Amino acid sequence: MCGIVARPQVECQYLIQKNLEEFSMSTFADRLKECRKNSNKTQYDVAAHLGITEGGYQKYEICKREPNHETTVKIADYFNVSVDYLLGCTDNPKRQL
Repeated sequence: MCGIVARPQVECQYLIQKNLEEFSMSTFADRLKECRKNSNKTQYDVAAHLGITEGGYQKYEICKREPNHETTVKIADYFNVSVDYLLGCTDNPKRQL
């Protein structure tokens, strides 16, 4: 009986986590693309600044790849926005000092 009750809960938690990860990546990709376009930069420009290939950068914008922490910070610095904004934790792009 206990196993039957726990299983749907575990599956539900998995689905919630999966949806949060997809939302987070989608938000990051959307905001990354928005920042780039608002800055009138090309994907090549941003990739060159980050020291990665243009194809590697393109994967960030289409949710096929996730940057590591260091690269996320570089991206935020490049566009002068907060990491929290890029990750969807706030809708305010300005950095808090």
